[in-house]
Amino acid sequence: MSAYLLDMKEPRFIPGYENEDLDVAFARGEVDAQVASTSTVIEHDFVNKKLVDFHAAIEVPKGRKDSRFANLNLPEIEEFAKADKEKKLLNMMRGFRSIGTALLLPPATPRDRIDILKEAVRKTHTDPAFINEYRKLTGGDEPTPLMPDEQAKVVKEIPRDAETIELLKRFAGTGPLPPR
Repeated sequence: MSAYLLDMKEPRFIPGYENEDLDVAFARGEVDAQVASTSTVIEHDFVNKKLVDFHAAIEVPKGRKDSRFANLNLPEIEEFAKADKEKKLLNMMRGFRSIGTALLLPPATPRDRIDILKEAVRKTHTDPAFINEYRKLTGGDEPTPLMPDEQAKVVKEIPRDAETIELLKRFAGTGPLPPR
């Protein structure tokens, strides 16, 4: 999607590269670009070593900026969306990515049970022991969980119209990018 919004000419995607394989291929010049999470960028120290050129950032969820990248003054990827359908597509993708693992309950779940589960999630994500373990497992990253009400809002705002869904399917396939 970044290649599409940045108007890259004839981008080629090579399936099969992931994690360390992608890092090696990128370093060798076997791939032209990489979309990476902030933890990957920090882990490889791409910013301080000036090993790569950054062109845009995506806020996931929208409005949540990572202070570690403030000095790069990167445009948010949505600035490159020219049409409403592109903004909807980006919002759909951003919504899917920001949710992570959703906790789903049946429609008839009593309100008190829902509140208990929401409070348990909030307590877990703010527990110092959880935060310390998260940092240890991720090499020092700060946890940035979506709390239950934020997650519900994101889910409600994911576009569900047929045009956006069909456009997303084109990005998930192996064919060329659709015309803008």
